[in-house]
Amino acid sequence: MRGDFISIEGGEIIMRFTTDAAAFAFANDPDPSHGARPPVTDKAQWLRDVFYALTAEDEAGESHITRALDKAMHEAWQQGSTALDHDAGGVGGNDGR
Repeated sequence: MRGDFISIEGGEIIMRFTTDAAAFAFANDPDPSHGARPPVTDKAQWLRDVFYALTAEDEAGESHITRALDKAMHEAWQQGSTALDHDAGGVGGNDGR
């Protein structure tokens, strides 16, 4: 199963975000409220900085990437994923509904 930069390979979700894609996405942010952006002059360093921002944990141990995954899993559940037993009780002490 493939998307433009994210795919399922075997039993893993693989996200490929290249140096060029990171620089392009930053330069072409569609939200005008973010204002003018400086050009990326070191794409490799920019990609590392974005990686660290995605994975940096806050005081609760959460990161941008874990929050995005939690939101995506919740959305899949709410959209009626057929991979779930919707009639069973919740797990983890909180069924989220």
